[in-house]
Amino acid sequence: MSQLQQRMAALVDEAGYRRDEPIVVGMQHGGRPPILLAQGLTLNGEPLGATTLAYMASLSKQMTAACAAQLAQR
Repeated sequence: MSQLQQRMAALVDEAGYRRDEPIVVGMQHGGRPPILLAQGLTLNGEPLGATTLAYMASLSKQMTAACAAQLAQR
């Protein structure tokens, strides 16, 4: 796991997500390939991956808000 992926994992932990909760986080900077972090299990009990199809709706807004709040606190 790269240093950036480790930092992403730490931010997910700080946001209160347990390791068994399904979450996928992606980040891209400066035209470089995206860095993805996936953890948890699907409803079928299979490991969640960066290419797993999932219904997102407004759930990504919660993660964005949590990251923005952490940045504002710092």
